[in-house]
Amino acid sequence: MKGTYMQRMQKTEGFTLIELMIVVAIISIIAAIAIPSLLNAKKSGNEASAQASLRTVSTVSEQHRNRFNAYPATLAALATNDYVDSSLGAGVKSGYTFVLAGTATTWTCTANPTTTSDGDRYFFVDESGVIRWASGVAATVASDPIQ
Repeated sequence: MKGTYMQRMQKTEGFTLIELMIVVAIISIIAAIAIPSLLNAKKSGNEASAQASLRTVSTVSEQHRNRFNAYPATLAALATNDYVDSSLGAGVKSGYTFVLAGTATTWTCTANPTTTSDGDRYFFVDESGVIRWASGVAATVASDPIQ
């Protein structure tokens, strides 16, 4: 009798290999559906952050001109005067690389994705305050404005 009980217990406890394989397959399917959506959400978030940073650069560049009678020469100059945070002042934020080039009377700033997984769009803004974008190549003054 004891042997029969042990055989019955071994058959009814735990999961079978097939049950475990089905669970792994279901999790794999869910992951395959979710991962591309998460990556696209990350790209969209990085692009929105880059646009917001360019709006900030546009605003604070005008404030810098009003205070010092000249536009800032670099992002580091804006960070030194506490107009932007240290990450934007260093030129890298949210997967984008920012470069500001200014003279006393003009300035331009570009935002390019650090890698293709960080964003698909490149951005540009100058003293006009109009943010422009291009897909796959660096944006310029001739690129389409953001609507």
